[in-house]
Amino acid sequence: MRILIAEDDLGSRIALEGVLEKAGHEVVVACSGDAAWQLLQQEGHPQLAVLDWRMPGKDGLALCRLLRETPRLRSVYVIVLTANDRRTDMLAAFDAGADDYVTKPFDRAELEARVRVGERVVALQDQLAERAERAETNYRSIFNHATEGIFQSTPEGRLLTANPALARLLGYDSSEELTAGVTDLAHQVYVDPQRRADFLRIMQEQGAVADFEHQAYRKDGSLVWVSVNAHSVNDDAGNLRFYEGTLTDITERRRAEAALRKSEEAERQRRQDLTVLHTVTNELSPADTFDELCRRAVELAREKLGFDRAGLWFATDDPLMMSGSFSVDEEGRLRDERGDRVAITGESAMGQVLARKLVCQVDHDTPLRNQKAKAIGRGTQAVAALWDGAEVIGCLTTDNLLRGEAITERRAELLTLYASALGHLCTRKRAEESLRSQAARTELLNRITRLIADRLDPNSIFDVALTALETQLAVAAADVCLYDAETDLLTIAAVGSARAQLTGELGLAVGAKIPLGGMRDCLEGHTFYLPDTTASDGPTAQALAQAGVRSSISVPLMVEGKLMGLLHAVRRPVDAFSADEREFLQDLAEHVALAAHNAQLHANLQTAYQELRNTQQQIIQQERLRALGTMASGVAHDFNNALMPIMGFADMLLMRPEDLADTEKTTKYLQTIRTAATDAGAVVERLREFYRHREENEVFQPVDLFVVAEQAADLTQPKWKDQAQADGLQVKLNLELEDVSPVFGNEANLREMLTNLIFNAVDAMRQKAKDHPDSEEVKSGTLTLRTRAETRGPGDLGRVVLEVCDTGTGMTEEVRLKCLEPFYSTKGEHGTGLGLAMVFGIVQRHNGTLEIESEVGKGTTFALRLPAYREEAQQTAAQATVGTTRPLRVLVVEDEVVNRELLTDYLTGEGHAVETAVNGVEALGKFRVGAFDLVLTDRAMPQMNGDELARTLKVLQPDLPVVMLTGFGAMMQDASERPSGVDLVVGKPVNLQALREAVAQAVAR
Repeated sequence: MRILIAEDDLGSRIALEGVLEKAGHEVVVACSGDAAWQLLQQEGHPQLAVLDWRMPGKDGLALCRLLRETPRLRSVYVIVLTANDRRTDMLAAFDAGADDYVTKPFDRAELEARVRVGERVVALQDQLAERAERAETNYRSIFNHATEGIFQSTPEGRLLTANPALARLLGYDSSEELTAGVTDLAHQVYVDPQRRADFLRIMQEQGAVADFEHQAYRKDGSLVWVSVNAHSVNDDAGNLRFYEGTLTDITERRRAEAALRKSEEAERQRRQDLTVLHTVTNELSPADTFDELCRRAVELAREKLGFDRAGLWFATDDPLMMSGSFSVDEEGRLRDERGDRVAITGESAMGQVLARKLVCQVDHDTPLRNQKAKAIGRGTQAVAALWDGAEVIGCLTTDNLLRGEAITERRAELLTLYASALGHLCTRKRAEESLRSQAARTELLNRITRLIADRLDPNSIFDVALTALETQLAVAAADVCLYDAETDLLTIAAVGSARAQLTGELGLAVGAKIPLGGMRDCLEGHTFYLPDTTASDGPTAQALAQAGVRSSISVPLMVEGKLMGLLHAVRRPVDAFSADEREFLQDLAEHVALAAHNAQLHANLQTAYQELRNTQQQIIQQERLRALGTMASGVAHDFNNALMPIMGFADMLLMRPEDLADTEKTTKYLQTIRTAATDAGAVVERLREFYRHREENEVFQPVDLFVVAEQAADLTQPKWKDQAQADGLQVKLNLELEDVSPVFGNEANLREMLTNLIFNAVDAMRQKAKDHPDSEEVKSGTLTLRTRAETRGPGDLGRVVLEVCDTGTGMTEEVRLKCLEPFYSTKGEHGTGLGLAMVFGIVQRHNGTLEIESEVGKGTTFALRLPAYREEAQQTAAQATVGTTRPLRVLVVEDEVVNRELLTDYLTGEGHAVETAVNGVEALGKFRVGAFDLVLTDRAMPQMNGDELARTLKVLQPDLPVVMLTGFGAMMQDASERPSGVDLVVGKPVNLQALREAVAQAVAR
């Protein structure tokens, strides 16, 4: 190591030199401070200096200070040598920059040790210097090649250093140009000097800044955004030397951030607009009608979207014409423009939107006009298309006439979205209204059709149609004109009530003649529609236009391809009839024309129909008289048949009195006589059997069809057997009668029904024999009566089937289907056509069914199915059967001796006391002198009839039971007739059981 010894004392200098050279060091010597300073300033200066404190010239402490102040000599290691060992001296040496301190006289070993320490320190300093140099080299490399700007600046704003990147960032050609040119950062670099003040404040408070952003001027005056990261650099004393840091160009980032913020703001505004749009469309959705939707749409365009004026226009069938709806004018008033039409050109905003299918057309600095087309200002107008998904259906026009504001791109976009949503809403609302209107029109058409279908007067038909049009289709007026092909004129045939005033204004009335004129296409069945009467020069159209009627439609009434007339309707707005309404009027015209034509045909044929009806009535009356005569003869025949066993068995008892001793035979004869007499009474009622329904008070009882079938066979066989044999026919009777459950019904009715079927069966077999006289096979026939039970399953009481089968002629299918109809007969003048009708009526009253199976040439089977007897029926019968009553005092009033005696015997046999009278006068005399519990009176009697007697008796004794016993009982019951004062009506003939029940019922009241 090279060591400098500065010592003015020779002895000390030699001693020091000897010790250090011996230690292997290179030693240079100076005898004064000035000489030592010169040696130190030379190249290759000593690395360690031993300096005496007291020397001529510069002393050791002065040299220390010079060394520490000289950058290239700061690293010299200094040992101060002094004879003074005071502590204050030592501290003063260290303060001057000494590294170590040795006192005189020095100890050699101590000196060597301290030199070795200095040697190590110097070596370490060399290493550090080398490292610092390398670091400086690296720093410079980074400094010069860094992409970020690196700087050092003073607090006053002067650049000390700047790397090339910073020069490029600020637009300078070199670092030198930058540092030389910028002397005031606050005004030369900072766009906002306040930001420089903020930078200095932060540095003072915190000693560093991070991500400090500000705008900076470039050399050419352009602006750049930078981000500063810097810290304070202090000296060893802690005093601020300069600021050191980096600048990063963040212009692109700031632009991106600005773009992002702008995008976010645009998105926020878009969301805000969508919210507004959502709110507005929600307010539009509840609109009930299309017109209400349009009205609210323009109001909301002003209230919610902020436009001064707004209007809605819709496309028409004419591509050069738009139809108005609603608008809001410059005064904020809602205007109804539904009747307005405006012509458009290709150059206009609406024309461009429609022709080019633009979503929105914005015209700046364009004339803004009022509803009278007068220019009232200039500004921006926006026209947005109403889309239905594929086509433009109209336009929404807006402007800011009052505020004079331009319509921004954002507002135009909002308007576009609003118009698009509005277009879909309009389309949907139109579709909904169309469906509702179509349903209403269909219902209206059906209602009108039903109303006119029942009318046979053409004027009435026209009135119904016209009234419905004016009240339901809301036309201003309607009329019907009839066309005369010979005169080629229309005649007003009917006028709606609303048209009456309008026709007065036009000078037209029912009966007025109108030329067909421009409506000649109606002759071919084409509808004549005038969407705007002012566009036509026809006299009728001009008259309508002058009356304020702008829309007119004439629909032809066509009959068999020829024009019958016109159905005409009008409305005041322009183009007021939609395509659906025009189609509806065409459909209605078809129905009206057909109904009117049918009515006219009816009027033309009415006389012929009346004559035909008169003729038919005469024929029907004659047929009824003939049928009644034939039926009466049939009833007489059957009545005689019923009398035959009565007379026959009575004669046998009278002729052979000895047979009376045979009780069994006598009882059988008497039962037969009684049965025949009962049937005779039932025969009389046959005149009403084919139409009479079962009465509520008709008494049904359990009936054994087995017995009924045997009795019917016994009663009818004498007659049909003789008739068949007279025709050469042998009829075999088969009784296939099972023991079946009873049925609930009227025994006489059932027996009469079966008797009729038996006679029909025999007649069919007789007719077959007559049709084939040469056939031996048909000379014998079989009549079968069969009973059997029929059930559907366990627990079912089932039905009883009674079949009547024959081997007669049989029936065709046509005859089988008609044979039950009243007055239908295949027997010609020998048949009444009532027999099977009465049979069917009896079956119905018994809740049964009748099935007919027949084959021509083979025979016919009538199958009657009647409900089997049930317990409920038995209870009903039991309730209907009234038990015996207490002995009564009865007054019988009857002009027929036999009947009077019979009733007396009946009643006395029951234990009652009986007095009789032959007429009403005699009865009143006996009533006044005696007390009676019951009066039985006939109706038709001499002097005083039963009706007068009953009224008089009720006056005398209101609680007296009065029973009228008359041969007219059945007819009175059918007519629900009961004379005043009579409590009960009983028909003749009457048996003992029926009389007993009538007495009990009357007394029970």
